[in-house]
Amino acid sequence: MPKFLREDVDAIHALLTVTLEKSDYADKFNTELATYKKQAQLKGFRKGKTPDSVIRKMYGKGLLANIVNTELEKALFGYLEEQNIDFLGQPLSVEDHEDIAFDPANLGVFNFKFDIGLVPQFELQGISGTDTYDYYVIEVEENLIDEDLNYAARQKGELKDTDTVGEDHTITLLLEEMEAGALKPEGISHEAKVFTGALTESAMAELKDKKTGDVLVLNPFELEKETSEANTRKYLLGLEPDDDREVGTAFQATIQQIQHMEPAALDQALFDAMFGEGVVEGEAGAREFIRNSFASTYAVRSNFMLLLDVQERLTKLHQFELPENFLKRWLRVANENMSVKRLEEGFDNFMDGLRWSLIRDKIAQTLQVAVSEDEVKMAIRERVSRMYRQYGLPEDLVEKLADRMMESEDRKQVDETRQELFSMKLSAALSATLNLNKINVSLADFTERENEKVAALKSAAAGQLVNESDEEE
Repeated sequence: MPKFLREDVDAIHALLTVTLEKSDYADKFNTELATYKKQAQLKGFRKGKTPDSVIRKMYGKGLLANIVNTELEKALFGYLEEQNIDFLGQPLSVEDHEDIAFDPANLGVFNFKFDIGLVPQFELQGISGTDTYDYYVIEVEENLIDEDLNYAARQKGELKDTDTVGEDHTITLLLEEMEAGALKPEGISHEAKVFTGALTESAMAELKDKKTGDVLVLNPFELEKETSEANTRKYLLGLEPDDDREVGTAFQATIQQIQHMEPAALDQALFDAMFGEGVVEGEAGAREFIRNSFASTYAVRSNFMLLLDVQERLTKLHQFELPENFLKRWLRVANENMSVKRLEEGFDNFMDGLRWSLIRDKIAQTLQVAVSEDEVKMAIRERVSRMYRQYGLPEDLVEKLADRMMESEDRKQVDETRQELFSMKLSAALSATLNLNKINVSLADFTERENEKVAALKSAAAGQLVNESDEEE
């Protein structure tokens, strides 16, 4: 069995010596050598008959190094886990470590010495029920509720004919290509629908107050705003993508139909369609349902703002010592191409980020906040369902897609989902624990505060150093 000797330099720095005896690795080394011998087919020897001394001389050193390093890593991290040692970064070989000689002809004892940066022990402050924080309660504006109801009414409404172009109308145009002031023989002719809300100002000025049957000359490429020539050719002129003919800019436009959306009545039938049968009663119930929905969404943002305020205060409140020299060396090892200048410029921000992550983990432990794999899978399932809802995917296929994402080797999306859930649960737990000074604010005011806070955090995060790849200057 490997032997371990721990020497605590101070509260945040330890030295660990790991000793591997011959018995810890020799059997595996000899077994691997025997495998090499069976497979080796060297000039002058039959396959499997190469002498042990030759195999040992040719492959022994590299093989021994690999096996010893594998056993070392397993022993080291097994010990750290077994002893429940909270460490920072990764253990590093001591800077003055003697060279290790891997001699396959002389199997002996190996000693490895590591620097370990320890997580500092500290008492958590600032998150009791007597600690007061500002908490922004975002007011739900009535016009947003009106917009939701009006949108639903339009969605369930009915298109009806009218005879004069106005706001929020759908116009059916027969577009016919012109040449020299007349219709072009065998020119493009296509029926297209346009919505007045998508028209450019000049096109709307041309069409406003026109009536069914009116004829005018328009440039289809200047008809709609926020579109492209390719979309105009495809949707307004009916041309296939591979049709590269030249197209003129003058088209005769005949108004064939003008329609407007007649919104559905704000009655119980509409509310049952919006929320489910019997979920709300009357317009008052519908408005309250929408108001609560907005408030629930806003609460997530308010909780997150609270979390940012907690982060700002507690990072200043907990100025515990960290093993700076060790962390600088670890950052250089983890980011081989990082320049010394970049390290020094970003180190303070890195330390603030590390300090907050340790504080955050302790808050989560204190408030018993954790995210399970089932919760991550459920969140991913809901995300997949939203993404593919328009295609009407069956439930079993949604479940398979979620399983595939959970089992994928690319864990980025799963890890991001876990972090989002963790932040949401942590911020909600804080809002339920702390003494909150509730401040009513408008959505616009809150968004401005939120943007300022997030911008400041992004600026600080820009100085983080993990996974950097700066070139040495």
